Amino acid sequence: MFTITVLASKGGVGKTTTVANLGGLLHDIGFRVLLIDGDIQPSLSRYYELSHKAPFGLTQLVQSGALTQDCISHCQLPPTSYQGKLDKAPKSEGGCLHIVRSDAKDSSLQVWMANRNPVSMQFSFKN
Repeated sequence: MFTITVLASKGGVGKTTTVANLGGLLHDIGFRVLLIDGDIQPSLSRYYELSHKAPFGLTQLVQSGALTQDCISHCQLPPTSYQGKLDKAPKSEGGCLHIVRSDAKDSSLQVWMANRNPVSMQFSFKN
């Protein structure tokens, strides 16, 4: 199992696009892929047609501490609306692509986490 994290503090630098393309590529070469959208402004699930939209997402995953089937949305690849030819496309043997959607649009997850994990910071200043 591999874990790849794409992170940047600035918006609009291509994090979601990078993750969506990397996930699709890994699926195409046969990997089982789980993308977790932790963005405050979620858009990862818009890149793929979902054949199953899970009733829950990242909030349930974090609060329960367990990844359950009711948090995992399934992607339809290729999408049903695709009109091109797939005869020369590589076959995805055993590959699958799933998404855990970011579902805390009202910052309730951030509030829950802040209340559960108080942060203490100590600073030391020298002249």
